[in-house]
Amino acid sequence: MRKIVILLFVVLCGLSSYAQVPEKMSYQAVIRNSSNQLISNQPVGMRISVLQGSADGPAVYVETQTPVTNANGLVSLEIGTGVAEEGDFAAIAWSQGPYFLMTEIDPEGGTNYSIAGTSQLLSVPYALHAKTAEYLSGGLAETDPLFAESVASGITGADTSRWNNKPDRYTLAEIDVLKSNIAALERILVSKGFYTVEDIDGNSYMVVIIGEQIWMQSNLRVTRYNDGTPIPLMADRLDWTVASASGEPCYCWYDNDSALYAGSFGALYNWYAVNTGKLCPVGWHVPDKDDWTTLMDYIGGSDVAGGKLKAIAESERPDEVMITAWTAPNTGASNETGFKALPGGYRGVTGVYAEKGNTGEWWSGTTTSVQSILASG
Repeated sequence: MRKIVILLFVVLCGLSSYAQVPEKMSYQAVIRNSSNQLISNQPVGMRISVLQGSADGPAVYVETQTPVTNANGLVSLEIGTGVAEEGDFAAIAWSQGPYFLMTEIDPEGGTNYSIAGTSQLLSVPYALHAKTAEYLSGGLAETDPLFAESVASGITGADTSRWNNKPDRYTLAEIDVLKSNIAALERILVSKGFYTVEDIDGNSYMVVIIGEQIWMQSNLRVTRYNDGTPIPLMADRLDWTVASASGEPCYCWYDNDSALYAGSFGALYNWYAVNTGKLCPVGWHVPDKDDWTTLMDYIGGSDVAGGKLKAIAESERPDEVMITAWTAPNTGASNETGFKALPGGYRGVTGVYAEKGNTGEWWSGTTTSVQSILASG
C-alpha cells in the first residue's frame, strides 16, 4: 500500500454574474507517493466528506469524484459537483459550524481508499454562508469573542445616527480618534490571521505585524498599476535591457515562467515600475529606506536579520513546493518574524536571471538600487 501525501491548497467560492450563490467550492491538492514523488497524469479516486462539529463529527455531506492529476501531481475539482452519497451540499447550514473537510484517496482511481486526511474549514465560504441572510429575520446575539475585543463593540445607536452626516461636522480630534480605532481594529484582525490585502488583479496577500509595522508576507505579482494601467511585460532579454536603459517601467517572471514562479516568488519589477508610486494596492507603498531601517533595527540589526526573515518551510502553494526552498544549509534561518522571505533571485540590467534559491532582493522606494537584504549560507 502506497502512502499518499496530500497538501490542501485552497477552498473558495464566489458570486456568479447574476448574484446567485454557487453551490460548490473549488478544491486543489497535490498527490505524492511514499518516496515523495508526484503522482502525475493519472486518475485518482476521491471521497470527500463535510463533517460538522469536530474532526470526527457526523458527515452532513459525502460525495465521490475521480479527478486526473496534472504533470505536477495537482488535482483540481469542485466540491458539490461530484456523485453525492449522503446529504445535499446546497442544504449545508454553514452558520452552524465549525465544519471539517475529510478527503480519502485511492491512487488507483477506484474506491479502495488508502488514506484519509481531515482539516478544519477555518473560514466559512462567504457566498455560501451569505445565502442564509435571505431567510434571516429578527435579531442575533453577538457571541464572537473577536467582536468583544474590537472597537466595534462600543458603537451605539447615537454613533450610527451620525454616519450619514457630512464630515465637516466632526472635529479633527474626533477624526484622529476614529483613525486610531480603525488602526487598532486592523491590528486585531492581522494578529488573528483574518486580514488580507488584495491587489487590482485580485491577488490576495496575507500580512504580518513586525513591531509597529505591517508587512505583506509574499511578493507582489500584480500585472497592472493600482489605477488599472497595464505594466509592460518584458520577457525578451534585449527588450529588458533597452527598457532599463531608456527608463521604461516593466516587469517579468523569473526565467519567463509565470506558471512555475508567480505564485511563490511573485514578479520581478525594474526601478522605473517601482518609481511610479502605483505598484502597490491603494493605501500601501513600496517600503522606503526608513521603513527597511526600522525593520532591521527592530529585529536586531542586519547581522541577524536574514535568519529572522527567511522562510524555513515549503511554499503553502502545493503546485510550487519544489522550487521555493533556500539553498542548504540556510544557516540561522528561523522566520521568527513571520516575514516568510523567499529566495526569488533577480534580473539584472542586462536581462540575465540569477541567484534564485540563493538570494532575496527587495526594492526601496527611495533609492534606485536594489536592497539586497538576504542571502543563503
